[in-house]
Amino acid sequence: MGDKPKFFEFDEFVNPIQKLAREYKEGPSQDILQHAIELSKRIENENDIDNLVSARESVRREVKISEAEIEDLEQRSDQVGEWSYLNQYVLMEIIQAAAVGNSSLMARNMSSLRLAVAAKNLGRYERARQAYADNIEGLQIMRRLFRVDEDAYFKAEDKFRKGWDSLKDNTERQLEIFDPIADDPSEEWMDLVIWNSDLSKGQGLLAQIDAIFRLAIRFEHWQDKKRQQLTPHVEKMLVRCGDLASGKDFWLALRCMVTVGDALIEVSGWNLASRVFRHLRKHAKGYEKHPLFLHGAIQAGICDLMVGDEHKCRSQLETLPLQDMESQSELILTVAGELARYIAVDYACKRKCGEPGPENTQNLINDLLKEVGIIVCRQPKTRVDYLRTLYFMVLARDVESMMMAR
Repeated sequence: MGDKPKFFEFDEFVNPIQKLAREYKEGPSQDILQHAIELSKRIENENDIDNLVSARESVRREVKISEAEIEDLEQRSDQVGEWSYLNQYVLMEIIQAAAVGNSSLMARNMSSLRLAVAAKNLGRYERARQAYADNIEGLQIMRRLFRVDEDAYFKAEDKFRKGWDSLKDNTERQLEIFDPIADDPSEEWMDLVIWNSDLSKGQGLLAQIDAIFRLAIRFEHWQDKKRQQLTPHVEKMLVRCGDLASGKDFWLALRCMVTVGDALIEVSGWNLASRVFRHLRKHAKGYEKHPLFLHGAIQAGICDLMVGDEHKCRSQLETLPLQDMESQSELILTVAGELARYIAVDYACKRKCGEPGPENTQNLINDLLKEVGIIVCRQPKTRVDYLRTLYFMVLARDVESMMMAR
């Protein structure tokens, strides 16, 4: 007997992501699609958040893929959406996780927007809010540090905020775009810090620069819209950092402390930021020459200076190993950056104390910024390029503000 005739290829209709996967050979795109196929099977009949979080984390940290490949998958996700909103949503969750780990700011924004639309089509309105928030964060980071068309910026942000406003009546709590889900936002903020931290390489500030600004936006919202203090929630975040430090994630703990402290500086929380950096120094004993420790100590000096305690600022700066910083600056990009920051803060502190700063200060800083800029300033086409460019923009801004301080 021959094979039975196949009147229908049922498997063609069961999972449209699987159908899409057949069009790709082995590679990063195929890896992403396989993650999406497995995830779609596990959450097909229920909202299994644990499976979703685990799959996104795996893709975020492990899959290396180009922006062009991500963009191609995003466009193909529209085909999946014609068959199944659920499968399109699952696929966009995985693609957006890959974009967080591999893409420049604008490419990540586009993935977040597509995820918001996919979540909205499926009726997962709270997830749509979170994706819109990710998108708006990206817009705000660009405006803070880069020259943008103001009219185009406000139109874009207004469009995305209205996108959520048109949906929030469908939700029980009707939260604003940056509202935390829980009344105590500390756990949610820490999860976002870790999600936006680059864990694959290095132990320094460069890997935290995106996370700093995204956390600062949340802090700003909490202060301005919720009219509540940050102090109790920051203290809880530091407790969790301490738990990380006592476990296997010592360097991640230090990086998270720096992220919290720098985000507080972004919202002018000088006194609270100073407490965070003291916490960092306590945990980082024995690593006084590490760029993270140097950065935290210099930032603590800035906090002292900004609250009018020039003598404490001077004492803080005098504890730093200046000669070691100078010798390492030619080898380590972030040490060169911290040396420029140190020189600028020292200059500002001396001026506030009525002392003349060294005449060659500006030249020293220019040379250091040029040294860093040659390495990092390129068109940001990848996540690493974006992080380096963002780092340099923040460094140049901070140094200039110190040199102009009165």
